[in-house]
Amino acid sequence: MSGWGTIYNTTTRAMSVHSQRMADLQLQVSTGARIARASDDPSDANRVMHLASEARTIASYTENLHNVVQSMQEGTNALQEVSSALSRTRELLTQAVNGTFNESNRRTVAQEINSLLEQVVSLANHESMGRYVFSGASTGVRPYVVERTDGDISHVRYEGSYEDMPVPVANGVLHSGLMVGEEVFRSDDRQDAQFLGTTGAAAGEATNSVQGDVWLTLTHTTTNYAAGTHGLAAGDDSADGGTILGEHTLNVYAATNEIALDGGPRASFTAGETNVQVTNADGDVVYVDVSGWSGNDETVTVTGTGTASIDDGESTTALTSFGGELAVTDADSGQVLNVDTSGIVREGIEPVRMPGTYDVFGTLIAVRDVLAGQRGLDTESRKAFMEESLASLEEVAVQVTEQMTSIGARISAMDSLQTTLENVKSEAEMEKGRLADADLAQVAADLARTQTLYQTTLASASRVLSLSLLDFI
Repeated sequence: MSGWGTIYNTTTRAMSVHSQRMADLQLQVSTGARIARASDDPSDANRVMHLASEARTIASYTENLHNVVQSMQEGTNALQEVSSALSRTRELLTQAVNGTFNESNRRTVAQEINSLLEQVVSLANHESMGRYVFSGASTGVRPYVVERTDGDISHVRYEGSYEDMPVPVANGVLHSGLMVGEEVFRSDDRQDAQFLGTTGAAAGEATNSVQGDVWLTLTHTTTNYAAGTHGLAAGDDSADGGTILGEHTLNVYAATNEIALDGGPRASFTAGETNVQVTNADGDVVYVDVSGWSGNDETVTVTGTGTASIDDGESTTALTSFGGELAVTDADSGQVLNVDTSGIVREGIEPVRMPGTYDVFGTLIAVRDVLAGQRGLDTESRKAFMEESLASLEEVAVQVTEQMTSIGARISAMDSLQTTLENVKSEAEMEKGRLADADLAQVAADLARTQTLYQTTLASASRVLSLSLLDFI
């Protein structure tokens, strides 16, 4: 009986093997997969899982790349429009400088520049996929906030982040599609301050922190007379009407009852007057009380003192001595302008340029205001400012152009990287398919062969198991 048991066991085991093999092959036919379980081929199964993980990672990188490129492309489009607005402003300002514009023409130009300013601020606050493009890492914060005076933008303040927000776009490679507005719209190459007015103020030696265009307002408050027996004093309108700052000279001529400032035109007076207006050749004014005059020829040193401000009078710094350096601070920003006071001779508004620190918004605001006559500059100072503003516009235009060039190069690099990643992903998927997918033609042949073996084994088993003792008699 042991022989029959061996035959039986061998036959049933063969049938089981062929049956399992057919089931496996039928599963491959139905799923198209050669490896359905890790146990089917542990080595290849492990490789397939690794390739699948690699493909998912690359898909994540590719999505990040797509978002980065889209954000940069939208940023570039916005900058192209900003560049066009700056070009138009330069064109208008050139016409104003070289042409014979009257006040009405200048105001019309100022209105157009104001519209361009509104457009530029809107572009700087551009959103892409629900994120502000020029706000750095603070994607949900509007980068530029405006302050308005009588409906017009008077100040633009950056409230975005000074850090960007890079994301992984390849193994070990981080990149950001968002930009820091202050790096895009402001230049950062500080140079020496330029004083364009006629007050006599000049650049100090200490380091400044102010940026862009600064309006230094010098105001006369008091006229002081050197001690002596001359008997002259400040006139009734001296505080409000006097314009001198620093040291000046008054000459009194007894023979003709005349008085002159700095050797300028002589003004006649009568004894006892308390408010004689005296103007020098440059238009500087003092008011003199001659009621106590000695009656003699006199040469008297007078010194005008006052205040200095760079925030339109919101805060002031006393200007009481001349010859040293004065630090004038903006109350809002805390920025400082250092002024050499040795040459100051009169009150007035002194336009100050800070080359290398201009931003797009402040430049447009300054040009608009001067053209609209809001700064009260004399004709000479206004012309000088407009001429220098062409350089300011060129500075910010170059900054914007350089940013567009840089972004364009980054987009090109990202496109190349994306192509590389797509190729790697394709190769990984092909390798995964080669290992995991079934060769259906081969599977069909194997299935047919296995079915034949199964049927042959089944037929043999049927004949063997149907034998009885009578078959051997």
